[in-house]
Amino acid sequence: MKKFGGVKIFRDDFRVRPYGESGEDWLKLGQRQAQSPGGAGQKLGGFRIRPNQIAGTVNISRITNVSFQDKSGREGIQENEVFELFKNVLFEIIGFFEKDRNVIMYHLSELAKKRDQAEEDKRKAK
Repeated sequence: MKKFGGVKIFRDDFRVRPYGESGEDWLKLGQRQAQSPGGAGQKLGGFRIRPNQIAGTVNISRITNVSFQDKSGREGIQENEVFELFKNVLFEIIGFFEKDRNVIMYHLSELAKKRDQAEEDKRKAK
């Protein structure tokens, strides 16, 4: 995760820095997670992924994404309305995975609670 973690952007197969660099939380997933700190097995809908728990790439093209303009220093993309929309799309995709993981882990947690309760009842009955 240290080497490949984070969400990286590639434009025409070239890495766009600093997005996804080690320690660079350009999507502010850490802040988002801090607002809802519940774990994956907690209440449904409460799980948010941390920046160190995700690894992914987004591939874009200059031809099909002409609204993305390079910053003047060629390090990154201008953060305008189009870039904010792009980030919102990524949040929705990440949210889909969070919900999927949360539902599975919540049900596993509930199943474990029932199993533990059954074992406790069995132990008390002896």
